[in-house]
Amino acid sequence: MAYDCKSCGIGRLLDSLTHQLQCSLCLLRQFGTVDCKEDRRRGDDAVIGVTRKEVMKTDFSISEVDIALGSGVIYKREEIKSNGIVTNYRYYVLTNRHVIVDKNADSDLEYSIYVYMGKEDIEIKANIVGYDEKVDIAVVTFEYSKYIQPVDIADSSELERGDLVIAMGNPYGYDYYGSATFGIVSGENRYLSSDTDGDDIDDFFSSFIQHDVAINPGNSGGGLFNIYGELLGINTLKLVSNGIEGMGFAIPSNVVKLLVNEYIEPGREIKRAKLGVLGIEVRSLTDYSIESS
Repeated sequence: MAYDCKSCGIGRLLDSLTHQLQCSLCLLRQFGTVDCKEDRRRGDDAVIGVTRKEVMKTDFSISEVDIALGSGVIYKREEIKSNGIVTNYRYYVLTNRHVIVDKNADSDLEYSIYVYMGKEDIEIKANIVGYDEKVDIAVVTFEYSKYIQPVDIADSSELERGDLVIAMGNPYGYDYYGSATFGIVSGENRYLSSDTDGDDIDDFFSSFIQHDVAINPGNSGGGLFNIYGELLGINTLKLVSNGIEGMGFAIPSNVVKLLVNEYIEPGREIKRAKLGVLGIEVRSLTDYSIESS
């Protein structure tokens, strides 16, 4: 992301971390009304927990057991009215598909989805709107009486290496609800392959934002934000190995917007072009495992 900071004499050459910090200070000096702290907090309430529970039934009772805990980002709010008066709100939440769906689970199992509001320490039943079978993105919705400001979504195509970014989510569960970690963009457009149909053969390449922000299991579905609190991507995975450090990946916001607005929300089938060729891996740079964040 570029800033025009002419008075400090460094123009638009903001491809280094030092430049971004210098220009942030310059903006604060020139425009005392710029409240970066408030901007960063804009997404605080909009980053919540998402839980998948298995429904356990016996002859005498029904219970639910936590199976997966992740994160989610509220991106849209609708008013629910009665006689012209707002009585409730319907919220739409971005998360990862693997948080709400286990593609390898027994099809006879029954699951429920909940969102967790950490500040109030309550769970609310949610409904699945839809998800993509290839890109690890999903949308759930829930109703709640409290007013929550959805996040603003940034243009991920404006990202550059070295841009400052913040991850928000729930690493290792809700004991660390709403954790924030800080880093930079390592690569604005990386492609990783994955096996999306369970046959142990990589069959799909996805675009990601590579970053060095600390993310862990539980961060899945949480947001990657710029310093102004705008959503840049949805964290989904990291590379794990004894020889690898600081390689996290987020689904770019522009990819998310396209899938959600054109397909998932309207309920349209996602169709992708196919080539009549077989791709074969020709080399492996290093041994590592991909871990969902």
